[in-house]
Amino acid sequence: MIEYYKLKNNIDSIYHYINLYSSNLRVKQSDGNQYQSILINRKLEKEMKIDAIKKEMEKRRLINIGFIILSIIFILFIGVVTKLYFKIKKEKEDKDILYKELNHKNTEINDSINYSKGIQESILPIIEDENVFTLFKPKDIVSGDFYWTGEKNGRKLYVTADCTGHGVPGALLSMLCSQLLTEGLSKYNDLKSIIDYVSISIDNKMSEIGRRDSLELSIISIKDNNVEFYGIKRPLFFVREGNIEVFKPENDVITFDMKKNNDLLYMTSDGYIDQFGGEAGKKFGSKRFREYLLELSKIEFKYQKDL
Repeated sequence: MIEYYKLKNNIDSIYHYINLYSSNLRVKQSDGNQYQSILINRKLEKEMKIDAIKKEMEKRRLINIGFIILSIIFILFIGVVTKLYFKIKKEKEDKDILYKELNHKNTEINDSINYSKGIQESILPIIEDENVFTLFKPKDIVSGDFYWTGEKNGRKLYVTADCTGHGVPGALLSMLCSQLLTEGLSKYNDLKSIIDYVSISIDNKMSEIGRRDSLELSIISIKDNNVEFYGIKRPLFFVREGNIEVFKPENDVITFDMKKNNDLLYMTSDGYIDQFGGEAGKKFGSKRFREYLLELSKIEFKYQKDL
């Protein structure tokens, strides 16, 4: 075409078609760019949608994993709680069974001890002499403390004794000592020989079973106004005219006379002296006990037991 117009010398037309061709070429290039842009945008949109779908799927996957983990934790928690519940329940049932067994055993033991109390009290002598009183109040149901009486050659014998140990062991030992006192009385005449027999017998029997239990006691023998006293770790309290004299246990028998009707003799185990009480919760003690005896001696004798 250009050659044709050159032949006709139509230069303007040549330039016109050249411009027109350039314009069409630019339009085609612009349309091509726009189409390419549209393709790119569509590709980007598609990739974004795919990415969004992947993210949503990942989110759901994480949620599912979290739900599974929480479910496992919950199941484990329920399992632990259930196991703990049944464990506690079983322990409670075991405790209830043990409590019932212990309660049953305790009842049996108490019944036995109460029965033993009756046996122990049956060996304690009944003293009908109006010039003598006894005060026997064990701390436990049964006691290692006891009293004993006897008579030989016109002399009356009185013993207060304390077998070491409390409760059942002390009570059993007290019964043995009471029997030994009776045996000693049948074998010997003097107080020291009687008590030595009891003391040596106790020591020998305790050695046989590997124990070191012992005996504390005081014994007096009275005929008319004459008094003989012998003691092992326990004294004799003698009250006359508002004064108190304490005869301590010695290796030999102590002999003295009671010259007046209102002279008083007191023998005791350590139970009264060693008891705790009062507002301060202190031990009663020997000094207060002596003071108490002095006050007690001012009261008519037949009423002293009840104080």
